[in-house]
Amino acid sequence: MTTLMSPLTVTPIAAPLLVAAPLLLLPSQAQASRRSRAHKKAAVALAAFHTGVAHYKMKRFVDAAAQFRAAYELDPKPVYLFNAARATQRGGDRDRAATDYARVIELPDAPPAVVARCRVLVAEIQQARRREAAIALRIRAQERARMAQLTQKRAVDAQAWRRPTGWSSVVVGVVALAGGGWVLAGYATDQRSLDGKVAQRDVGGRVVGIDAATYGTEQDRLDRSAALGGALVGVGVLAASVGGWLILSTPAASQVTLAPIPSGRGAVLSVRF
Repeated sequence: MTTLMSPLTVTPIAAPLLVAAPLLLLPSQAQASRRSRAHKKAAVALAAFHTGVAHYKMKRFVDAAAQFRAAYELDPKPVYLFNAARATQRGGDRDRAATDYARVIELPDAPPAVVARCRVLVAEIQQARRREAAIALRIRAQERARMAQLTQKRAVDAQAWRRPTGWSSVVVGVVALAGGGWVLAGYATDQRSLDGKVAQRDVGGRVVGIDAATYGTEQDRLDRSAALGGALVGVGVLAASVGGWLILSTPAASQVTLAPIPSGRGAVLSVRF
Protein backbone atom coordinates (compact mmCIF):
# COMPACT_ATOMS: atom_id res chain seq x y z
CA MET A 1 0.00 0.00 0.00
CA THR A 2 1.49 3.28 -1.08
CA THR A 3 1.49 6.15 1.27
CA LEU A 4 0.88 9.51 -0.39
CA MET A 5 2.86 12.44 0.95
CA SER A 6 1.11 15.66 1.33
CA PRO A 7 2.52 18.56 -0.78
CA LEU A 8 5.07 20.95 0.77
CA THR A 9 3.31 23.56 2.68
CA VAL A 10 4.82 26.78 3.97
CA THR A 11 3.83 28.10 7.27
CA PRO A 12 3.00 31.77 7.41
CA ILE A 13 6.15 32.51 9.48
CA ALA A 14 8.60 30.75 7.11
CA ALA A 15 7.17 32.18 3.94
CA PRO A 16 8.68 35.66 4.26
CA LEU A 17 12.11 34.16 4.99
CA LEU A 18 12.08 32.12 1.80
CA VAL A 19 11.03 35.18 -0.22
CA ALA A 20 13.74 37.41 1.31
CA ALA A 21 16.61 34.91 0.89
CA PRO A 22 17.47 35.97 -2.70
CA LEU A 23 17.37 39.60 -1.62
CA LEU A 24 19.86 38.91 1.17
CA LEU A 25 22.25 37.38 -1.35
CA LEU A 26 22.25 40.44 -3.71
CA PRO A 27 24.48 42.82 -1.61
CA SER A 28 27.22 40.25 -1.19
CA GLN A 29 27.17 39.49 -4.93
CA ALA A 30 27.39 43.23 -5.76
CA GLN A 31 30.30 43.66 -3.37
CA ALA A 32 32.09 40.71 -4.93
CA SER A 33 31.53 42.18 -8.39
CA ARG A 34 32.86 45.54 -7.30
CA ARG A 35 35.89 43.95 -5.69
CA SER A 36 36.53 42.00 -8.88
CA ARG A 37 36.37 45.13 -11.00
CA ALA A 38 38.61 46.99 -8.53
CA HIS A 39 41.18 44.17 -8.63
CA LYS A 40 41.16 44.25 -12.43
CA LYS A 41 41.60 48.05 -12.52
CA ALA A 42 44.37 47.81 -9.93
CA ALA A 43 46.13 45.17 -12.02
CA VAL A 44 45.88 47.29 -15.16
CA ALA A 45 47.05 50.34 -13.22
CA LEU A 46 50.04 48.41 -11.88
CA ALA A 47 50.95 47.29 -15.41
CA ALA A 48 50.75 50.90 -16.62
CA PHE A 49 52.94 51.93 -13.68
CA HIS A 50 55.62 49.41 -14.60
CA THR A 51 55.47 50.55 -18.21
CA GLY A 52 55.95 54.10 -16.99
CA VAL A 53 58.97 53.05 -14.94
CA ALA A 54 60.50 51.48 -18.03
CA HIS A 55 59.95 54.69 -20.02
CA TYR A 56 61.37 56.75 -17.17
CA LYS A 57 64.57 54.68 -17.03
CA MET A 58 65.00 55.24 -20.78
CA LYS A 59 64.50 58.98 -20.21
CA ARG A 60 61.25 59.03 -22.20
CA PHE A 61 59.69 61.26 -19.59
CA VAL A 62 56.63 62.34 -21.57
CA ASP A 63 55.63 58.73 -22.21
CA ALA A 64 56.40 57.83 -18.60
CA ALA A 65 54.21 60.65 -17.30
CA ALA A 66 51.34 59.49 -19.53
CA GLN A 67 51.57 55.94 -18.16
CA PHE A 68 51.78 57.09 -14.54
CA ARG A 69 48.80 59.36 -15.08
CA ALA A 70 46.81 56.52 -16.64
CA ALA A 71 47.66 54.35 -13.64
CA TYR A 72 46.42 57.06 -11.28
CA GLU A 73 43.16 57.40 -13.22
CA LEU A 74 42.54 53.67 -12.81
CA ASP A 75 43.79 53.38 -9.23
CA PRO A 76 44.13 56.75 -7.48
CA LYS A 77 47.17 55.99 -5.37
CA PRO A 78 49.30 58.99 -4.35
CA VAL A 79 52.49 57.24 -5.50
CA TYR A 80 51.16 57.08 -9.07
CA LEU A 81 50.41 60.81 -9.15
CA PHE A 82 53.75 61.61 -7.52
CA ASN A 83 55.61 59.66 -10.20
CA ALA A 84 53.55 61.35 -12.89
CA ALA A 85 54.62 64.72 -11.45
CA ARG A 86 58.27 63.68 -11.37
CA ALA A 87 58.22 62.48 -14.97
CA THR A 88 56.39 65.64 -16.04
CA GLN A 89 59.03 67.78 -14.32
CA ARG A 90 61.88 65.87 -15.92
CA GLY A 91 60.10 66.26 -19.24
CA GLY A 92 60.29 70.04 -18.92
CA ASP A 93 56.71 70.94 -17.95
CA ARG A 94 57.39 72.31 -14.51
CA ASP A 95 54.10 74.19 -14.22
CA ARG A 96 52.03 71.03 -14.56
CA ALA A 97 54.47 69.18 -12.30
CA ALA A 98 53.98 71.82 -9.60
CA THR A 99 50.21 71.44 -9.95
CA ASP A 100 50.49 67.66 -9.58
CA TYR A 101 52.73 68.00 -6.52
CA ALA A 102 50.12 70.29 -4.96
CA ARG A 103 47.44 67.67 -5.66
CA VAL A 104 49.54 64.99 -3.96
CA ILE A 105 49.98 67.23 -0.92
CA GLU A 106 46.20 67.62 -0.68
CA LEU A 107 45.50 63.86 -0.85
CA PRO A 108 44.38 62.57 2.58
CA ASP A 109 46.04 59.16 2.08
CA ALA A 110 49.37 60.48 0.84
CA PRO A 111 52.30 59.18 2.95
CA PRO A 112 54.02 61.90 5.01
CA ALA A 113 57.36 61.19 3.35
CA VAL A 114 55.82 61.71 -0.10
CA VAL A 115 54.12 64.92 1.04
CA ALA A 116 57.40 66.23 2.45
CA ARG A 117 59.21 65.42 -0.79
CA CYS A 118 56.49 67.18 -2.80
CA ARG A 119 56.87 70.30 -0.68
CA VAL A 120 60.64 70.32 -1.29
CA LEU A 121 60.19 69.89 -5.04
CA VAL A 122 57.56 72.64 -5.22
CA ALA A 123 59.94 74.97 -3.36
CA GLU A 124 62.74 74.09 -5.80
CA ILE A 125 60.50 74.82 -8.79
CA GLN A 126 59.49 78.18 -7.32
CA GLN A 127 63.12 79.03 -6.63
CA ALA A 128 64.07 78.07 -10.18
CA ARG A 129 61.29 80.29 -11.52
CA ARG A 130 62.55 83.25 -9.50
CA ARG A 131 66.11 82.61 -10.62
CA GLU A 132 65.14 82.39 -14.27
CA ALA A 133 63.00 85.52 -14.01
CA ALA A 134 65.98 87.41 -12.54
CA ILE A 135 68.26 86.11 -15.31
CA ALA A 136 65.71 87.03 -17.98
CA LEU A 137 65.40 90.55 -16.56
CA ARG A 138 69.17 90.94 -16.50
CA ILE A 139 69.49 89.71 -20.07
CA ARG A 140 66.75 92.08 -21.24
CA ALA A 141 68.44 94.98 -19.46
CA GLN A 142 71.78 94.10 -21.04
CA GLU A 143 70.15 93.78 -24.44
CA ARG A 144 68.51 97.21 -24.07
CA ALA A 145 71.83 98.72 -23.02
CA ARG A 146 73.57 97.05 -25.93
CA MET A 147 70.97 98.33 -28.40
CA ALA A 148 71.38 101.84 -26.99
CA GLN A 149 75.15 101.54 -27.40
CA LEU A 150 74.73 100.27 -30.96
CA THR A 151 72.43 103.18 -31.76
CA GLN A 152 74.96 105.63 -30.34
CA LYS A 153 77.81 103.97 -32.22
CA ARG A 154 75.87 104.02 -35.48
CA ALA A 155 75.08 107.70 -34.98
CA VAL A 156 78.77 108.47 -34.47
CA ASP A 157 79.93 106.18 -37.28
CA ALA A 158 77.41 107.78 -39.63
CA GLN A 159 79.40 111.04 -39.24
CA ALA A 160 82.83 109.39 -39.47
CA TRP A 161 83.35 110.88 -42.94
CA ARG A 162 83.16 114.42 -41.59
CA ARG A 163 86.54 114.59 -39.85
CA PRO A 164 88.64 113.16 -42.72
CA THR A 165 86.73 115.32 -45.17
CA GLY A 166 87.23 118.35 -42.93
CA TRP A 167 90.98 117.83 -42.71
CA SER A 168 91.19 117.30 -46.47
CA SER A 169 89.27 120.51 -47.01
CA VAL A 170 91.60 122.38 -44.67
CA VAL A 171 94.63 121.06 -46.56
CA VAL A 172 93.09 122.08 -49.87
CA GLY A 173 92.30 125.50 -48.43
CA VAL A 174 95.84 126.00 -47.20
CA VAL A 175 97.30 124.96 -50.56
CA ALA A 176 94.89 127.29 -52.39
CA LEU A 177 95.76 130.15 -50.08
CA ALA A 178 99.44 129.53 -50.59
CA GLY A 179 99.00 129.35 -54.36
CA GLY A 180 96.85 132.43 -54.41
CA GLY A 181 99.34 134.30 -52.27
CA TRP A 182 102.20 133.29 -54.57
CA VAL A 183 100.25 134.38 -57.66
CA LEU A 184 99.31 137.71 -56.07
CA ALA A 185 102.89 138.29 -54.97
CA GLY A 186 104.06 137.70 -58.54
CA TYR A 187 101.33 140.00 -59.78
CA ALA A 188 102.42 142.76 -57.41
CA THR A 189 106.06 142.45 -58.52
CA ASP A 190 105.21 142.46 -62.22
CA GLN A 191 102.75 145.33 -61.77
CA ARG A 192 105.41 147.44 -60.12
CA SER A 193 107.82 146.64 -62.93
CA LEU A 194 105.21 147.55 -65.56
CA ASP A 195 104.37 150.76 -63.72
CA GLY A 196 108.10 151.57 -63.61
CA LYS A 197 108.34 151.19 -67.38
CA VAL A 198 105.29 153.39 -67.85
CA ALA A 199 106.92 156.04 -65.62
CA GLN A 200 109.90 156.30 -67.95
CA ARG A 201 109.08 159.35 -70.07
CA ASP A 202 111.05 161.73 -72.24
CA VAL A 203 111.23 165.52 -72.01
CA GLY A 204 108.01 165.85 -73.93
CA GLY A 205 106.15 163.53 -71.50
CA ARG A 206 105.94 160.59 -73.85
CA VAL A 207 106.34 157.04 -72.45
CA VAL A 208 109.64 155.64 -73.61
CA GLY A 209 109.97 152.62 -71.29
CA ILE A 210 107.35 150.47 -73.10
CA ASP A 211 105.27 150.75 -76.19
CA ALA A 212 101.49 150.85 -76.08
CA ALA A 213 100.92 147.35 -77.55
CA THR A 214 103.29 145.69 -75.12
CA TYR A 215 101.78 147.61 -72.26
CA GLY A 216 98.28 146.46 -73.15
CA THR A 217 99.39 142.81 -73.42
CA GLU A 218 101.29 142.90 -70.15
CA GLN A 219 98.49 144.64 -68.33
CA ASP A 220 95.99 142.04 -69.52
CA ARG A 221 98.28 139.26 -68.27
CA LEU A 222 98.67 140.94 -64.93
CA ASP A 223 94.93 141.43 -64.62
CA ARG A 224 94.41 137.71 -65.24
CA SER A 225 97.07 136.90 -62.66
CA ALA A 226 95.36 139.15 -60.13
CA ALA A 227 92.00 137.50 -60.83
CA LEU A 228 93.52 134.02 -60.53
CA GLY A 229 95.29 134.89 -57.28
CA GLY A 230 92.12 136.38 -55.84
CA ALA A 231 90.12 133.31 -56.84
CA LEU A 232 92.66 130.98 -55.28
CA VAL A 233 92.61 132.98 -52.07
CA GLY A 234 88.80 132.91 -52.02
CA VAL A 235 88.69 129.18 -52.63
CA GLY A 236 91.33 128.65 -49.97
CA VAL A 237 89.41 130.65 -47.39
CA LEU A 238 86.17 128.84 -48.21
CA ALA A 239 87.76 125.37 -48.15
CA ALA A 240 89.57 126.02 -44.89
CA SER A 241 86.41 127.41 -43.30
CA VAL A 242 84.29 124.43 -44.35
CA GLY A 243 86.97 122.00 -43.21
CA GLY A 244 87.27 123.68 -39.84
CA TRP A 245 83.49 123.58 -39.40
CA LEU A 246 83.36 119.87 -40.26
CA ILE A 247 86.14 119.10 -37.79
CA LEU A 248 84.73 121.15 -34.93
CA SER A 249 81.10 120.07 -35.38
CA THR A 250 81.82 116.32 -35.53
CA PRO A 251 81.56 114.33 -32.25
CA ALA A 252 84.63 112.56 -31.01
CA ALA A 253 85.34 109.10 -32.34
CA SER A 254 83.15 106.41 -30.80
CA GLN A 255 84.62 104.81 -27.71
CA VAL A 256 81.57 102.63 -27.06
CA THR A 257 82.30 99.19 -25.62
CA LEU A 258 79.47 96.80 -26.31
CA ALA A 259 78.37 94.75 -23.31
CA PRO A 260 78.51 91.02 -24.02
CA ILE A 261 75.28 89.08 -24.11
CA PRO A 262 75.35 86.06 -21.75
CA SER A 263 76.10 82.96 -23.77
CA GLY A 264 74.41 80.58 -21.36
CA ARG A 265 77.50 79.27 -19.62
CA GLY A 266 77.09 81.66 -16.73
CA ALA A 267 73.33 82.04 -16.94
CA VAL A 268 71.48 78.75 -16.82
CA LEU A 269 67.97 79.20 -18.12
CA SER A 270 66.75 75.70 -17.40
CA VAL A 271 67.32 73.85 -14.19
CA ARG A 272 67.45 70.09 -14.09
CA PHE A 273 66.09 68.16 -11.15
